[in-house]
Amino acid sequence: MKYASATDVGLVRQENEDYLIAKAPIFILADGMGGHKAGDVASKIAAQTAFKVASAATGEDKLAVLKKAVEAANKKVVEKSLQVKAQNGMGSTLTMVLIEGLRAHIANIGDSRTYLLRGGKFRQITEDHSLVAQMVKEGKITDKEARKHPYRNVITRAVGSEPNIHVDLFSHELLPADRLLLASDGLTGVLKDSQIKKIIVENGELNQACEQLIKAANAKGGPDNISVILVEIEKGGPVQKKKTPKYKFLGAVLGLVALTTLLLAGVYLNKNSYYLGANKRKVALYRGWPYQVLGFNLSKVKYTSDVAIEKLDPAMKRRLRRSINVKSQKDGLEAIRDMEEEELN
Repeated sequence: MKYASATDVGLVRQENEDYLIAKAPIFILADGMGGHKAGDVASKIAAQTAFKVASAATGEDKLAVLKKAVEAANKKVVEKSLQVKAQNGMGSTLTMVLIEGLRAHIANIGDSRTYLLRGGKFRQITEDHSLVAQMVKEGKITDKEARKHPYRNVITRAVGSEPNIHVDLFSHELLPADRLLLASDGLTGVLKDSQIKKIIVENGELNQACEQLIKAANAKGGPDNISVILVEIEKGGPVQKKKTPKYKFLGAVLGLVALTTLLLAGVYLNKNSYYLGANKRKVALYRGWPYQVLGFNLSKVKYTSDVAIEKLDPAMKRRLRRSINVKSQKDGLEAIRDMEEEELN
């Protein structure tokens, strides 16, 4: 399978309370409950706990695994909510997909959604646990009225809402070329299903489709955090191993030599590169590059000064948060000394 994900704070909220995990065969999207304290904490705890439990399970019924994972997430969120006063009442939605061959096992609680795109048909396969969804189900309001209803953000079920929760669990048969979309209400609350479908269909690359979905939601005002995960079930059976012709062997060796040379050059440049940045709200000198690769930092702190970032002028603060390259360790330390002198004056 292929997959991609993206999240964005939107244009109104100050913090992103959504949390994503996309690590095949498990995909999780959690949305910290709007209007509650520490929603970002709740979504992170819920997603990470559910993933840990599900990924550790072996040889069990998949729906039983998902049930256990969500219940463990709920227990953890409730415990943390009670431990810290500022986190009392926090909660999160959670929609979770576990792929097993051509079958998707799904757990859902709250109003984050999972959709299926098959051929020209795009439909929601989870059920919203919200007040307006219940009102639509009972025939009290229409789908159109639900989109603008003043209580459309009221959730009736969520992780962390009570010690014992009821989670929807079901399995869905898949076909090659099917696409699954997991989305928070920051997307589904502003875009119609037909608009979401159009964007996914018109953007063949999954990463591009995710970016365009977020761009479209922000174009509608971006009133909430926006998060999406796209999963595509690939066509064809197992990949057949091909024999490598002998004449290609030399090319492979040369390619390996070239790659090794580039890696050694990269290591050399990294060890001889320095920049100024922030470390615990202080100006610091780093050795290496200001990037991460597969979760590993390509730089280390060489020196942390007593210069507080917040006391610098706005332009310098912005530059430091992006990092300022310096030619050498000596130049970097001299620049920090200049800042210290300016602060004293």
